[in-house]
Amino acid sequence: MNCKELNQDIKRLKSLRDLLKKKVDAATETGLGRIAIELAKDNATSATDQVLEKYMDDFCEKNPGLRLITFEKRIEGFVNVNGNPAWAYSISPIPGTDNLLIGGDEGTLYEYQKQLDGSYQLGKRIEGFVNTNGYPAWAHSISPIPGTDNLLIVGNNGELYEYQKQPDGSYRLGERIDGFVNAKGKPAWANSISPIPGTDNLLVGGNDGALCEYQKQPDGSYRLGKRINGFVAANGRPTRANSVSPIPGTDNLLIGGNNGALCEYQKQPDGSYRLGERIDGFVDAYGKPANASSVSPIPGTDNLLIGGEKGALYEYQKQLDGSYRLGERIDGFVDANGKPTWAYSISPIPGTDNLLIGGNDGALYEYQKQPDGSYRLGERIDGFVDANGKPTWAFPISLIPGTDNLLIGGNNGALYEYQKQPDGSYRLGERIDGFVNANGKPTRAKSISPIPGTDNLLIGGSSGALYEAHANNPSLSNLKKALPQIVHNN
Repeated sequence: MNCKELNQDIKRLKSLRDLLKKKVDAATETGLGRIAIELAKDNATSATDQVLEKYMDDFCEKNPGLRLITFEKRIEGFVNVNGNPAWAYSISPIPGTDNLLIGGDEGTLYEYQKQLDGSYQLGKRIEGFVNTNGYPAWAHSISPIPGTDNLLIVGNNGELYEYQKQPDGSYRLGERIDGFVNAKGKPAWANSISPIPGTDNLLVGGNDGALCEYQKQPDGSYRLGKRINGFVAANGRPTRANSVSPIPGTDNLLIGGNNGALCEYQKQPDGSYRLGERIDGFVDAYGKPANASSVSPIPGTDNLLIGGEKGALYEYQKQLDGSYRLGERIDGFVDANGKPTWAYSISPIPGTDNLLIGGNDGALYEYQKQPDGSYRLGERIDGFVDANGKPTWAFPISLIPGTDNLLIGGNNGALYEYQKQPDGSYRLGERIDGFVNANGKPTRAKSISPIPGTDNLLIGGSSGALYEAHANNPSLSNLKKALPQIVHNN
């Protein structure tokens, strides 16, 4: 059924007079999603269903792989130790289970647990996640511990805990691990965790020079090593380690930090690791040492893409002798106002060799592979705005299970699909409505994680915003479930 025929059918329905006044065009401006929304508002009849069914058949044939994102109701009960709706900062699968561990602010730590019928339910708050002063702490990052079924949880004031599997298969929070301190010996804010290649150890980074290995012992237990000295900014002062990434083709790690801090953590001949010299030249568009916030492998190469503040975007490039060197700054990463801005998140685009880069104030770009194998920054992708229509930051980014699409979260109700088109290109969909906090206000999407054994996602945000998102097949019944939180690919 073509769009002209669809519009003729719509004109026959008296219940759609208001829709006709808006000059609906099914092929372009309006599309499936908005037609469906207007039909729902107008108490659609069985005749309306027939129109939609006809359009759906044609639409789905031209758009294979389409999914409709729908939300469950907000998951109640995600509160901190004071009973206030909490932030959901971090979400991680729990090894050997189909459950997730969710960390938030002020002692907020919960399991999202699979039930016997396959559904999920929020468990009771896990007690005991406190800082060195005994106050409820913030769980910023969660990571699997190599060679175990345990998790490492880090927080904002010296908190390091193992979430430990028990003999009966349940989990329990272990004792606080002491000793994660900054260069001044004070309990530090821990914000990054990364496996160390070729070992069962983890590298934990924090603020003010806090950098430590979490080391496996001969008996299989783990212990925090001594602080690694020397992670400093361009001014020589100890600084924060924001991001850690493996360097392709090596056993080394690249650590990005604040104010020009960029170092390799290098494997030595005896298998130990040592921090290399600071790599000079990571500066913003104005020539000032920049914060490095995101690092990602570049598909089909041994290079890395590093994103930072105020237009700081660089390739870390492999040389002929196997060493690495920082390339020239990649120009053009600007926000909706044309100002150089932060590159917060970098994600592979499924089925391509390209990357999607999300930044501040409407900055959303593809980093695109060229025919000669080089890469170039594409044009800014317009339309990433919040619930008030204002350009906003684009992160985090997550693959939607069962699709080649990406889900992008942002501030103030910004939640979008980046959708694969029939020709293999990608396009930003409509804003997905309904991501609100416990007070019903559009809010920030902070963390996104697949739910094990399902095609669903768990999305965490601020002030009690916690939702399951379902990627459904495009049937009429699923279309109605999606109203008004509809994502379409027209």
